[in-house]
Formats: sequence, structure tokens, C-alpha cells
Amino acid sequence: MTRTLQRAEQNKVFLESLLALEVKKRAIEQDETLDRAKDLFNKIPFNENDFKSTLFKLAATDFETNNKRNLFYALALVLGGMIGVVFVLISKALINRKAITAQS
Repeated sequence: MTRTLQRAEQNKVFLESLLALEVKKRAIEQDETLDRAKDLFNKIPFNENDFKSTLFKLAATDFETNNKRNLFYALALVLGGMIGVVFVLISKALINRKAITAQS
């Protein structure tokens, strides 16, 4: 009788670990990450027959920059000045008009 109980206890431990393994197996089977990665890889140009790779040497490349920062600063200064002068002229004209209408 004790042998049967010992065997039942061993089977219980086995069944619990089997259940945990089956849960992990199901999770792996339902994981579609690898299938999605394969589909995405098949859609990129590496998979095509006419794909050619190149060697790019950054040190041999000459860069020309269009640094027009000073031009933008000067333009902002001129436009800001013009807008400021127009604002002052309009506000002064409005003040003068109110003063003239008040005197009349």
C-alpha cells in the first residue's frame, strides 16, 4: 500500500511539471514572432535577386554645408525692424486720430 502511495506522489510531481511544460509549449507554438519576422524579411530588397550591396567609406566623402545661418539672422533682423516700424506708425496714427476726434 505504501508503494502505491509513493508511486502516486511521484506521478503527481511528474504531472505538475508536465502541465507546466505543456503551458510553455503552447505559448511557444502560439508565438507568431518568428513567422512575422520571416514575412518581413521576404518583403525587403535583400530577398530580391537583383540586390547589390555597396561599400561606403565615410572618410572619403566630402561634405558641403549650406550654412546660411548669418543670412537668416540678418533677414530676421531686417524683417523684425520693418514690422516694428509699421506697428509704431500704425499705433501712432491711431493715437493721433483719437486725439483729433476728441478735440472736435
